[in-house]
Amino acid sequence: MRRGPGRTSGAGTAARGRARRGVRPGARGLLCAAVVCCLALAAAPLGTDGLRPLATLDTTAGLAVFEASCAACHGFAGEGLVGAVPPLVADVPALLSLEGGREYLVRVLLNGLSGEIEVQGRRYSGVMPSWAHLSDQELADVLNHVATAWGNAALLPPDEVEFTALEVALARGFPADQASLAAQRRALARTSEQ
Repeated sequence: MRRGPGRTSGAGTAARGRARRGVRPGARGLLCAAVVCCLALAAAPLGTDGLRPLATLDTTAGLAVFEASCAACHGFAGEGLVGAVPPLVADVPALLSLEGGREYLVRVLLNGLSGEIEVQGRRYSGVMPSWAHLSDQELADVLNHVATAWGNAALLPPDEVEFTALEVALARGFPADQASLAAQRRALARTSEQ
């Protein structure tokens, strides 16, 4: 390529050309990643086709996450601590039977929970930290575990399907504050009483 006044190497010309077309140098890789992500989401199932029934899952991976992250408060048998930490036994399937209960469970793990809630006729007013530092797969695994452990599998709605890493990843895009989640829990409790 001939160089002279007003002429640059081919790389500089290409960068200026992209800048004129609205693509900044270095942004092409980011743009490609965004397109791939959109295509992956578009290919993801929107319904429950291809998802496994929750009650039939092997939740060994979720048990390991539960024991490492949740059991100290909720107990190894999901029994909770009366007045301090709510039980997960029977409560998780009850939430899954309510409209909005599934999304609530995912959001609580991602955002934590504080404020007064009622579980199985008892009031709790503690603080649960966010577990958003865990991977999407780890959170899906622990949700699958608590939904099926301790006899919960027998209490699940018959058409309930597994939690997935994609479901958790999508929920990360819609953060919630802990107080609003407590209010959502109270609304779910009112729904279950009707």
